[in-house]
Amino acid sequence: MALFVRAQSRMFFAAAAWLSLGMCFFADAAVAQEVRPALPEGWQQLDAAGFVAAARQLFAAPLPPDTAHHREVVAHAWSQFLGDADFVATADRELLVQAIELFVSRRSRLVTGATDEERAASQAQVEAALTTLNQRVRARMLANADYTDARTLIATLGANGWSGAEQAQFAADWMQAHDWRALPLVGRSALVEHLSYAELRWSQISARWTGFLTAPVTGEYTLVQLPFHDGDSAAKVWINNELVLNSWPPADQSADEERWSGQPKTRKEATLRAAADRAAAAARFRSSPLALTADQPAAVRIELWAGQGRGRVNQDAGGLALAWERGTANQELIPPSAWTPPPDFAAAGAMGLKAEYFSDTSFTAAALLATRLEPLDRLWHTAPVAVHDAELRAVVYSLQVDLTNDDYLANLTAAESRALHQAGVWRHVARHLSLGERAPLLHAMLAHQAVLEGLDARQLGEFLETTYALPGGQPVALVIAWLEGQPPVESRLGRLRDREADSYWVRNNLPFESIGRWFTGPYFDELVKLWDERLARPSGECELALAYLSVHAAVEEGRLTELQERMNAALANEQLSGDARASWLTARAYLRAAALGGVPFPAKGLADREEALLVAESPAARYRALAELVAAWASMGEAERVRQLIQDFGQNVTGETERAALTAWQQEADALAAYYAEGEVRQRTAQRASRRQTLERRLDQAQARGDEAEVGQLRQLLSHLPE
Repeated sequence: MALFVRAQSRMFFAAAAWLSLGMCFFADAAVAQEVRPALPEGWQQLDAAGFVAAARQLFAAPLPPDTAHHREVVAHAWSQFLGDADFVATADRELLVQAIELFVSRRSRLVTGATDEERAASQAQVEAALTTLNQRVRARMLANADYTDARTLIATLGANGWSGAEQAQFAADWMQAHDWRALPLVGRSALVEHLSYAELRWSQISARWTGFLTAPVTGEYTLVQLPFHDGDSAAKVWINNELVLNSWPPADQSADEERWSGQPKTRKEATLRAAADRAAAAARFRSSPLALTADQPAAVRIELWAGQGRGRVNQDAGGLALAWERGTANQELIPPSAWTPPPDFAAAGAMGLKAEYFSDTSFTAAALLATRLEPLDRLWHTAPVAVHDAELRAVVYSLQVDLTNDDYLANLTAAESRALHQAGVWRHVARHLSLGERAPLLHAMLAHQAVLEGLDARQLGEFLETTYALPGGQPVALVIAWLEGQPPVESRLGRLRDREADSYWVRNNLPFESIGRWFTGPYFDELVKLWDERLARPSGECELALAYLSVHAAVEEGRLTELQERMNAALANEQLSGDARASWLTARAYLRAAALGGVPFPAKGLADREEALLVAESPAARYRALAELVAAWASMGEAERVRQLIQDFGQNVTGETERAALTAWQQEADALAAYYAEGEVRQRTAQRASRRQTLERRLDQAQARGDEAEVGQLRQLLSHLPE
């Protein structure tokens, strides 16, 4: 078919299409004379909605702004609207949000003055106006019993300088003024988000737990410090005053770095080094077998410093979770019932340990931040001592009750479940529970199909962030259940070279990357087991969602070749044909396009995608294969190729929804090609302006030196530059 040219020619044009997105041609034809954008005549009389809409268009104009006009517009916004108490108190919420977004970030244009003192005084006046605005918005939010209003405005103010401490204080004040328990789950989840503020980062905190550990049956137990992706905190565990586990780095080296000489030259080498370091350090994270007797409490003391440990990556995350192994039994999280606090600290029958948090590693009374009864298994994503800790814990536990209530979950519709996931309710709650307390949330998801149906890939990844460390294969069980309920994967077109909301990466790669990243490091072998069990479906087709998330995990682990070999082996089977073959080709195309890491390169998988379109047999498979190829070409700006594809293969698409999708694809492809073309014009214009400035600067320097020859050459070059 004429559409499918020779592979060599096809790849040449694909590469040319990709490169053209970033090319700038200096000797282009002159563009139209630039006209600085401005608001229409009489704009001062516009009402708030009209003015904000006009200003949004003004600020979005690609041409250089008229600075004086912009200053005048911003000043009008502050004097007539943001500085007006009635407007702030009564304006439509969305209009107020838009006004704040547009004009607060541009308030620096209001600063005037000829001297440093005058400019400083003007700056102080501007900041005073901002303080007044924040106070008025705060009063509006505090008076409103609907926390949705507050949530939206807090997000806007936070982006414009309202600190985390101010947001947390407002949330606590709002709880005092209103019945927060009457809020729906989304509203209470927003409270959790705002109350989470802590003054100290995990890297500045140490902790000590004391109490007793009681084994359920007599035997030998091995304690294991579970690995966390963000980096493991350094811990010491004493049982009956004997140090049995010490994961602090050795005193004679900062980590295991002396094993290597020089920096890794490639990402794969860095990954392999990290894996070797994990293996070398693993012994520090296990105790020797301990003899424990049933029903005989053993005194326990545990000290932790989050600022040191294995794989320190995220300074805002940390924690400790201990599992135990007995004989040949599977590793399991030590249950809350095994821990009891000192008898003088809590009532008889209480479970948990006495937890003390310190601002340094001295473990002295002077450094003590907080003391409380809690489970040991803590994986904290924010510092464990929030400024408004009591309020935070109250809201979190109220949400936990609802999210594990079978009656509540059984009555959830898929739409209601999607709303909860979109608001991040499950994740916000889980982040503030102990690891053991998160397990019932995961089990609740598994038990209720509507909850699973409401999860998209990205939201599943966000929830796995809080549960991946649960032992016993629980996170894998969640992924399997989610895979079984997923519709066929379909690629979508989007912009290349960026990671904005509508980009190709966000639409096609990010959702699966957000899942795959939790199956790296010590958890990668669990993913390999899934390949054995589920990568090939009973029909012979490839489980695309599993393949896609596996690509990102394998890239991180430097083990992509293993996955590619499995795909190649499947495709080498001469009996593989039709829809099954098309699915494996699609999976390999995704692997090839994403293998470089970072921004995807869809031209890499074109050959496989084209073959998939040719071998697919069922209408559904042909439609999905066409969608794959359209997304790839359209994302590279090839709208005409998309038009040809739809013309040649769209005639076989008969469903009403699918036919409408063909029209939408072409419209999106045309719009994307126009976007790229406009970007090239803007880039060429910017390059010409930069080139002109450089030549003019050199001309001034040549004139100052009296170099007439160079002056003549530079003037000639300037005369040939398009305006």
